[in-house]
Amino acid sequence: MRSFGNRWLLILIPLLLGCATSDAPTDPSASVRSYSYPFTNGLQYKYARFSTTLLKPDTSIYQIRVSLNANIPSSMISTGKGTDSAGILLYNFIVGSDPNTGQPALTLSNNLGSIYALEGNLNDNDTWTADVTTNTTATVLAHSDDYRTDGAQPVDFSQVIEVKYHKAADPEDTYIVRYFSKNYGLIVEKYFAGATVAIGTLQLLEVGTLLSATTPSKFNPVL
Repeated sequence: MRSFGNRWLLILIPLLLGCATSDAPTDPSASVRSYSYPFTNGLQYKYARFSTTLLKPDTSIYQIRVSLNANIPSSMISTGKGTDSAGILLYNFIVGSDPNTGQPALTLSNNLGSIYALEGNLNDNDTWTADVTTNTTATVLAHSDDYRTDGAQPVDFSQVIEVKYHKAADPEDTYIVRYFSKNYGLIVEKYFAGATVAIGTLQLLEVGTLLSATTPSKFNPVL
């Protein structure tokens, strides 16, 4: 298994597979912040979208725009390189607290809504209300010391947390699973609807400063 510290690693087709299980960090605030996107202005993320309706993945590059006000969310905005036009919002993100529980929380929001994506101690099986409006419950499914994507050139992420989000009105087999890597934030997002195979996936391909949507992805552990 390759170490995440290798200088260059390829990320290809995403399959969700966790390895060795570990305990979450004991400091809730530090834990939530460490699994957030980094607050590094200008850092770029290349994501690919896969779905059962696409003949090939859509690839777009987003850039972190850090808010100068701690009470205003930072953003992950499309640079215009790739499928998405410039200025398209992937997520706003902010680390604060859930006013309903007082627990530290990472909030992700976009035009589809807002959720407490991570909250509290983040121990296995911990649950919280991610969205009161839609009655969405989040559950920590697992932690992995090593998380490996699949494909011809698999890559390992270190310290990954897996969280399931389920709306009360939806069937049990309709939900979203998000994977967050320490120091990198959201690396995989999978949508399930009545099947064991995801109908849609958002997969992190690359992190850097001047990324190209057309060149092969190489993962440089810059953080």
